[in-house]
Amino acid sequence: LEPDERGRDRPQPGRPGAQPVRDAINPKARHALLGQQVAQKILGKYPFQPPLTSKQKEQIYQAILFHDRPQELAAGGVIPASVKVVCDVDHLWSFTHPNFWQDTLRKGVKPDAYLENLGKDLESYFVSEPGRQKARQLLERRGMEVEAWRSWIQRK
Repeated sequence: LEPDERGRDRPQPGRPGAQPVRDAINPKARHALLGQQVAQKILGKYPFQPPLTSKQKEQIYQAILFHDRPQELAAGGVIPASVKVVCDVDHLWSFTHPNFWQDTLRKGVKPDAYLENLGKDLESYFVSEPGRQKARQLLERRGMEVEAWRSWIQRK
């Protein structure tokens, strides 16, 4: 990372992808904490059949809180399945149509470069093979959109 004109860290030119940069860490930590608080409200307000045990609720809260840093919950090198699910579902957002195109603008990167960077980050960004498989499918769709965008740009 290198500082921008305001002293904020920014990614190396041409390298914005799925992995968060240092500027995003505090909002990401806040996002996890708020998610945990919402889960606590929901699980405290609505009855489930069969009822969730305190241990099950705590597992849900931990999965949400640690979904952006799953390795911290890995006992003996194994990330709990509940954390893998929450982690990968959250990370899949980066590969969706709305987020992909929003990020090209927000991060100031061309769609074809962003597509390439997401592809480079994919294997390490996901913690489960089903998450990687779904991300590959979404990345393929974004690739078709980028091709259509490229064709449209060339016609202008």
